[in-house]
Amino acid sequence: MSRSEQNETPFFVGYLPVPKALVGFLAVIVGAVVGGGLVVAAAFALGQGGWGDASFKWGDGYQTRAGILQVAPYPVLYVAPDDDYPNGRAVVLSGQGKRGVQRRAEALDGKPTELAGIGLGRSEVGIEFIQVGGRVKLGAAEEGLVPAGWQGPEPVDLGDRTLSGELVDSKCYLGAMRPGQGKTHKLCANLCVIGGIPPMFVVYREVGDPLVMLLADSSGGPVPEAMLNHTSHYVELSGRLERRADLLVFKVDPASPRRLQERDMAHVIRLGVTVLLGFVLWQLWVGFKLDLVSYAGLERELRGTWLWDLRYSLIPVYAVLTLWVAERLAGLISSRAE
Repeated sequence: MSRSEQNETPFFVGYLPVPKALVGFLAVIVGAVVGGGLVVAAAFALGQGGWGDASFKWGDGYQTRAGILQVAPYPVLYVAPDDDYPNGRAVVLSGQGKRGVQRRAEALDGKPTELAGIGLGRSEVGIEFIQVGGRVKLGAAEEGLVPAGWQGPEPVDLGDRTLSGELVDSKCYLGAMRPGQGKTHKLCANLCVIGGIPPMFVVYREVGDPLVMLLADSSGGPVPEAMLNHTSHYVELSGRLERRADLLVFKVDPASPRRLQERDMAHVIRLGVTVLLGFVLWQLWVGFKLDLVSYAGLERELRGTWLWDLRYSLIPVYAVLTLWVAERLAGLISSRAE
């Protein structure tokens, strides 16, 4: 190459103006890099699971309830039966912040009680929850607010059960935090349960809304501290299930928790499919030669074309597409296997 040809060849120098001949090329490269980054970011964002519509019900205003208060295993107010709730209604209670109401509730155990506060809830879970506080906090109910002679619901024994699900603190799960479940919420869940927030067990079902129940130990009291090791994990629990009004109470055997791998089959399948797809893409890139068929590879076919210059910029796009296909195939295979 002559000196004149070398002088005419465009060359990028960071501290000099970009040669016009390279502007289009750099625009394509920058666009591909930025576009690939946006695709990766969008894939991660869209791939996050939904946390439901759990929230404080500020729009409903200050809620007042009257009924029979029971403190075991955790403070719950039972409202007398009516047309909408023929078996009565349970209102799970907490204090403000990460505190329960056990100390204030002990003197009112089994007695007509009036309380008020702000409600929390999520649409797929039919559990009423109130954070007690405000003008009417927690005290003896005035005469007439609770039907005379009603002492609260009679527990209905539903038998021994072994269930798989996630141990959560009720307040965060029902709306105080988003997410109020999962491993990222473990520390917060433990602090809430230690502070007296009632723990609950969430049984996720393939069809329908999750089944949520209040946890107790085998004698009907608060769960032991060792249960904190299992919060925010997918575990198997065994115990006695009963219904009080519209609330399920799961009396758990303290020795029964067994840690499960979250969707272990789907994880194994997803990993296998990802490795397989990666191997197939690599063979398509470098080429292969078999007895009956051979292929030179995309590397040779694209060399010298404009796509060759974008090969590194498009790696994030290839990776996202590979993971997306692997996710869909793993879900399809695991659903068929189940």
